[in-house]
Amino acid sequence: MQPIIPIRRKEPFDDPAYLFELKLDGFRGIANTVRGRMLSKNGNRLGRFERLLDALPPGYVFDGEIVALDRDGRPRFNDLLFGRREPSYVAFDVLFVEGGDVRALPLKERKALLEKAGCRGPTRCWATGGRRSGRCAALTWRGWWRSGWRTPTSPDGRNGGRS
Repeated sequence: MQPIIPIRRKEPFDDPAYLFELKLDGFRGIANTVRGRMLSKNGNRLGRFERLLDALPPGYVFDGEIVALDRDGRPRFNDLLFGRREPSYVAFDVLFVEGGDVRALPLKERKALLEKAGCRGPTRCWATGGRRSGRCAALTWRGWWRSGWRTPTSPDGRNGGRS
């Protein structure tokens, strides 16, 4: 199972057909609560972070970022890397729900599923479905994700991808 891989763009733009989200600085993580695994974007097991699965709802596979947040809520990559802060999981997409592959659904519908999933405990499960302008890209921590708002994602993670 491949996550959506971002494509780098040099110029920001604004388009109502796209959703713009903050790009958090951490480790990409596929949180599989069905099989009890946290995987990297390359499919490698991230056993050190699998305890985060306990706070996610069962029966889902999420795509998100593992981050260490400072007291102001900003991600601190070195703190995550060296284990100086507790990690949090920030889900930005849902790939499977109760064993069903939902990647073919448009992102807008997957965001609604993500919001319905909810979370418990210290894991943060953010479903940021609000519209944000790409013109704000220079003001963020590390950048913005740009996603086709109405576009389905193919199983290889290419169509409707983030950039």
